[in-house]
This record gives sequence, structure tokens and C-alpha cells, in this order.
Amino acid sequence: YPNDFPGVTVYDEMTVKNIIAPVITAKSLNSGVEVSFARSNYTQPPVNNNYLISTIEKSEAGNTPELIGEILTYDANSNICEYRGKDGVTNCIIWGYNYMYPVAKITGANYASVTALIPGDVAGIQSLDGTALLGALHNIRTGLPDAIVTTYTYKHLTGVTSITDHGNRKTT
Repeated sequence: YPNDFPGVTVYDEMTVKNIIAPVITAKSLNSGVEVSFARSNYTQPPVNNNYLISTIEKSEAGNTPELIGEILTYDANSNICEYRGKDGVTNCIIWGYNYMYPVAKITGANYASVTALIPGDVAGIQSLDGTALLGALHNIRTGLPDAIVTTYTYKHLTGVTSITDHGNRKTT
């Protein structure tokens, strides 16, 4: 928890603001021997007044923790927009439906190149749904032919209504 790391600026600030619930490190022990370890490192300074995770590290069997993920970009609603996994590949998530649901996941392209292909930027798709939304997101598929693009549509109180995979196959 943040108060377990005195002297680390970001965690000191979190503690002063009574943000004490986030788990910073977690260890699993078996008969007193460490089996696994995980650490979430938070951003400094806070983004949009929120303390957000910047990197995640894990280890097993007492080994040195290794970076397994890095969150590169958040939007104004604290949604993850761009991240890089352990494999070094950049992934983007485009949020729609008033920034509540992911409408596209793009592997192999950065957030700036993806959003440049969306008519009216990400703000322009927030009120779109169904075919209109898929049409706006189609520019990503055609504009980034080497990226893996998966798109999603939703219906209020129902959930996911369609998934279109990187091969342009639609499941409803």
C-alpha cells in the first residue's frame, strides 16, 4: 500500500491525500518462501488529478522482477489508450460510447497514428453506434494495413453486440 513506501514522493502524496487502498506490491508465499511477486508503479505527477499505474513488474520464485507492461497514454477519463507489453509491441485502445467502452483494439501502432485516422478524432465518435461507428473505425483498418485491428459495438443494458476481428470477420 502507498503508506508502506515512506520517502517515495508519489506514495507519500497518495498517503497525504488518504489514497491508501491501491495495492503497490503483492507477494505470494508458500511455507515462507516467495512464490510470486507483483508491483504496480504509479505515475508522478498525477494525471488529471488521478494517480495512475505507469508500469507493472512481476517475478516468480524469488527472481528479480521484470517489466511486463508499460502504460504509455491515458485519456482524460483515465482510460488506458496506449500500452506496451513485455514483448515490446505497442497496443492502442479507442474508447467510445461517451468514453465508457472500448470500441477498438489496435496492435502494432501507436495512439497518435491511430487517432489521426479517425474522422473528427476520438471525440467525434463518442455519439456514434453500430454501422456508423464501424464505418468511422474502418479508416484504421485501411490506414494501418500492418496493424491488427479488432472493433466492438455495444447495446445499452445488453453488452457487446458485435466483434469484428483483424480478418474483418464479424461475430454478433
